[in-house]
Amino acid sequence: MKKILIFGLACGLMGCVHGRSGAVDTVLQDLPAEHLGAVVYTRDTAKFLTFLKAEIDAIEKIAGGAMQQQMQDDLGFHPLTAEGLAAAGLDPTRQMAFWLGGTNPKKPSVHGVLPLGNRDKFLTALDRILVKGSLSRGSPVKTAKGDWIGLNRTTGQRSEPAGGLLINSRWVILTTGERGDLQAFSEGPSVAQHPHLETLRHRSQKAGQMAVFMTPKWLEQLQGTSLGSEMPQAAALYADVQMTPGKEVFVEALSFSLPEALALQRRLTPKPVARVPSPKGAVLAATGTMNVTELFAFVKEEDEVAKVLKKEQRMVDAIEPVLAKLGTDFTFSLGVDGEPANPMILLGSLFARLDIAGGQPREALDGVLAAAKVLELPTDKVQAVEGGYDLFIPPFVRVRFRADDQNLTIAYGRDAQPDSDSALMKIAEGQMNAGLFDGAKVGRMVSKMVRMNIGPKIGALLQRYGSWETWSGPLEAITAGYGRLKITP
Repeated sequence: MKKILIFGLACGLMGCVHGRSGAVDTVLQDLPAEHLGAVVYTRDTAKFLTFLKAEIDAIEKIAGGAMQQQMQDDLGFHPLTAEGLAAAGLDPTRQMAFWLGGTNPKKPSVHGVLPLGNRDKFLTALDRILVKGSLSRGSPVKTAKGDWIGLNRTTGQRSEPAGGLLINSRWVILTTGERGDLQAFSEGPSVAQHPHLETLRHRSQKAGQMAVFMTPKWLEQLQGTSLGSEMPQAAALYADVQMTPGKEVFVEALSFSLPEALALQRRLTPKPVARVPSPKGAVLAATGTMNVTELFAFVKEEDEVAKVLKKEQRMVDAIEPVLAKLGTDFTFSLGVDGEPANPMILLGSLFARLDIAGGQPREALDGVLAAAKVLELPTDKVQAVEGGYDLFIPPFVRVRFRADDQNLTIAYGRDAQPDSDSALMKIAEGQMNAGLFDGAKVGRMVSKMVRMNIGPKIGALLQRYGSWETWSGPLEAITAGYGRLKITP
């Protein structure tokens, strides 16, 4: 872990470079599009540096410690200041990027592209970092693109290759791969010429300090792993990140979907019709749409899933009628009444509920009980009450299932009622989905309830960084999603 941290510091010190106007095109024009998987690059790194330094200062003040001083003692320079970077041989007036790519997304090549200021100073700083990670550098080998310097890791009497770097008059390119992996940096069109990147950047409404771009090949690998290989893929993803010290981190993400992917997304996530608001006091809440019948039908198309379900046909026959009667608008809420300072009061004030609007709620609820009996699940703890059922889970847990003509609700704890003026509904207005986390409220409760020294510190950090919001717009060829972390000084 220490070696990873040291190498991360070696790479990360380049990320704090001071950018100049129009720098995005400059740095992207020096990066290759061939075999590109993803690129993270700075846009206005002067503001990025200001943000990072200010927030680390704040964290040190809240949690204690002297992380920055330790970094400076370890590295011999301060990696979060322009003066420190210049002392390490980097040019603090230029930009940087991390390029990930190669022919195999499962084993990517990672290149850190750093602006060189003074070669001798850089190599001196690098040597100091490498020693702490049991690494060393070999002698320079001249190539047409610059000098290749291999890195080696020593473990006992054993020495093995550990990447290397290519250094010329403008750049230092650190790589986790081999010398041949850098060949792409001199061939073909640049990242700046990638058609999907240009399309998404022109649609972006923001101009933050850094950005991320992912290409189809890598999105296919990432999404295919988690959602199934048959899922149509988005063509590209672009995210712009704005950071304001003591105020917020704002993320705008634009996804460019292929026609078949867009058609499937619309099939699985229809437009919202009748959302149920979250209650007052919710600390975690989310709302969105999902056609569970279509989702189940899609999942059944997967070969491996189909094989499993074929053996469980009785279960499939029992649950499909229930899914067909469910609505498509979902709202989940988890919260607490007030801000209790006592754990016992907290348990009495806690609530959680899932609301499903639309469909045929009463028939769906009755279908759940019928399916449980068909599948021979225990129902002796289920009690019929007005409007639905109660499920008792010994020793004292009671889950409420209720349905009317509009909604199906599954709830636990305090009987919290929907609030049309809730913060979630304000975020979700006009959006496909939305979510929030009121960590500031959680932080205040932690500070009161946890008496140990760590409690107030965790509580203070949650109060500063705990307010999250996210939302996304209608599904289009280019779909916009947003996230905001509010910072409370």
